[in-house]
Amino acid sequence: MNHDASMCFWFFFSSSRTAAVQNNFLWFFPFVLIKFLLNVQNRQTALFSATQTKKVEDLAGFSFQTTPMYIDVDDGRSKGCNRAIVLCQVPRDFILLYSFLTRNLSKKVMVFFSSCNSVKFHSDLLRYVIVDCFDIHGKQKQQKRTGTFFYYCKAEKIILLCTEVGARGPGIPAVDWIMQCDPPDEPKEYIHKAGRTARGEGGKGKALLFLIPEELQAI
Repeated sequence: MNHDASMCFWFFFSSSRTAAVQNNFLWFFPFVLIKFLLNVQNRQTALFSATQTKKVEDLAGFSFQTTPMYIDVDDGRSKGCNRAIVLCQVPRDFILLYSFLTRNLSKKVMVFFSSCNSVKFHSDLLRYVIVDCFDIHGKQKQQKRTGTFFYYCKAEKIILLCTEVGARGPGIPAVDWIMQCDPPDEPKEYIHKAGRTARGEGGKGKALLFLIPEELQAI
């Protein structure tokens, strides 16, 4: 390809935008994209997505004039992640969480909760009992979330409490433990969260899912 006479356009879809496609928030985007691409003769088009869904495939079909070449990561990427389920009773779940975190203060830990209020409650309670931690949730301003996120990325030993917003976005290096304190609504939610650890070639990590006995029947 003659790069002097050609133009290269890169369309990046972060995880949040991929979710938007799945929820039909960007239903109009393929038509805008097609109109734009038809006006460019010499081009190289690359479509990036964190997840592979039917709608992403449809978007690729709309966008490319020829059959695209798919490049994916090796399915063996999750072999470094050890996953387990922990059964506990509701009155004792904070005791279990506190005990685990205080024994892993030298690790990089992500703790997921299902709601913003739950993240705020547990982060305040942990700080009250002198367990240093950070939190990310949807009710915070974007600037605060971004600052906390990148601080967590750079840290070697740190505890982060978060909602679903912490499961998407750029990869986080060297996460030792993933803890999910609430059952996921869908399997893909569990996968997104557990996938925050053991990233990259040779990556290792552990993922725990806390359940009460009644919830185990639904898994």
